[in-house]
Amino acid sequence: MAIPLIQIKHLLFVLLLVAILSVVWLVLPTSAQPQIMPFKTFDPKASSWQQILSHSLPIKYLLVHAGDIQMDRNDLLQKGPKEWPDRFQSLPVLSHWAQHPVHGEILIDAAFSSHFKQNSGGNYSRFMRFFGELTGVKNSLSSDLASQLPNLGSDVKQVFITHFHPDHTSGLDDLALDIPVVANVKEYDLLARITNGDLFDRRSNWFGIDFSNAIEVPPFKQVVDIYGDGSIFAIATPGHTRGHTSYLINANQGAKLIVGDASHYGFGFTNGLAPAAIGKESARQAEDSLSQLISFNKMFPQVELVLGHELPSK
Repeated sequence: MAIPLIQIKHLLFVLLLVAILSVVWLVLPTSAQPQIMPFKTFDPKASSWQQILSHSLPIKYLLVHAGDIQMDRNDLLQKGPKEWPDRFQSLPVLSHWAQHPVHGEILIDAAFSSHFKQNSGGNYSRFMRFFGELTGVKNSLSSDLASQLPNLGSDVKQVFITHFHPDHTSGLDDLALDIPVVANVKEYDLLARITNGDLFDRRSNWFGIDFSNAIEVPPFKQVVDIYGDGSIFAIATPGHTRGHTSYLINANQGAKLIVGDASHYGFGFTNGLAPAAIGKESARQAEDSLSQLISFNKMFPQVELVLGHELPSK
C-alpha cells in the first residue's frame, strides 16, 4: 500500500526536527535544568463535572489576542488533509487573564511579548529563530500582552502554562521576574530548554504540578483543583508535549475550558484530528487527550471551549 504524501511529509518533518535538536544541543548553549518547586494542589471535591459546574465562583475573564503566526496549519496536525479552506490562515496567539475573588489576577499562557514589535523573531531563542527561517514561519504582533492587561501586568500573581512552546511563554519577559510560573512538572524537559533558550535562567520562580496522584473526573483521567475551592482546575492533556495541561475556569458568568494546543483550532477539533506530536507514544496520547476533550464538549456544551490558536466566534 502506498504511503500518503501527507504522512511522508510529516515523517520527514519529524526527522528534520530531531536532527536539528541534536545539533542545537551539541553546539548551542541552553538553560540549565531549572529548580522546580512543588505546587500544592487539591483533589476535586466532587466526582463529576455536573456537580463541579453547579458550584461556580465569581471569576472575571479576559481573552488576550497578542499576535499572529503565519504558517501551514497542517504542520500542527497529525493527519491534516491536503486541501481545506483555512489551511494557510494565520493563527492567533492567545493568553488568558482571570481574576479570582481571593487569589487575585492570574494568567494562563503568556503569548507574545513586546519584543515582537521589532521583528518576526521577537525574543525567541536562537534555535527558534533559525527554525522559523528554515520553515518560513512568520510572527507578527497585534498588541503585546502587558498593554492589554487591566493593570499592565503589575497585579498578576501567578502564571499557569499549558506547555512550554515559546509562543505560549514569550510574554513572560514582559512580566515581573518574581511572579511564580506554574506548569506540569513533566514540561520541564530538554525540549523546553532548547526551544526557550535561556528563559529558565532569566527567571527563578518555577513551580511544577504533579499529576501522579491526580484523580479521575470523567471523561478526564487526571484532574487537580488548583486552589481547592472549585474555581480553577488543571487537566492533564498530554501528547502535543509530555506535560501539556488544559485549564477549566469555573466562572459563574460562564465556565471556560482553556484547551491549549491539545487542539489548536476548530477544524482539527471538529474533525477529530489530533495535534502534531513527536513519537508514536506521544501521538497516541495526543489522540487520547483530544478524544477526552471531544467527549467533555458533548457532555457539557454549555462550557465554552477556547482552543489554542482560535478566536471564539462572536
